[in-house]
Amino acid sequence: MAEKPLEEIPVALSDLEDRTLFSFDLDQVKAVALKLPGGAARLEKQEEKWNWAGDEDLKEPENWQVNSLLWKLQELEYLPDAPPNKQPFPENVQLDLVLLTEREEKLFTFSLPEVPADKAGSGVLWFSKGDDTKRPYWLSAKSLQELHESAKKLVTKPELTEITNHKTQ
Repeated sequence: MAEKPLEEIPVALSDLEDRTLFSFDLDQVKAVALKLPGGAARLEKQEEKWNWAGDEDLKEPENWQVNSLLWKLQELEYLPDAPPNKQPFPENVQLDLVLLTEREEKLFTFSLPEVPADKAGSGVLWFSKGDDTKRPYWLSAKSLQELHESAKKLVTKPELTEITNHKTQ
């Protein structure tokens, strides 16, 4: 049992480098645009409450759910491997996320072409700051899966939640 913590001690100077993909202040984010294969939605922050903009079919999000998604984004770290080969941006993606300011300026854009099946592996996330061109980065499969799940939970329609809850009871 004592050996496990010792395995996590950095062994090289490169293990100590900050590989955070980006940083931002949560207060900067006033809107989140989400796009999943099933459709698109937009969250807007009014005062301290997150609400859906124009889609009454979606279950009202709890503030902690939206903040949790934003925290997951803040914690994303790219892997030290070389960036993926020069590849064209994929036509279809499993998740598109855009963080916007109060003046509708893009802070960051994230595109997840494919959700990795294995938690132990890695996957590609396309990322851009502002209006810059998106670039691919390798990230852990676990962090990409968690990000995708958090976004999916936000856009769950109430009738789907009721059906799922009913089946599990």
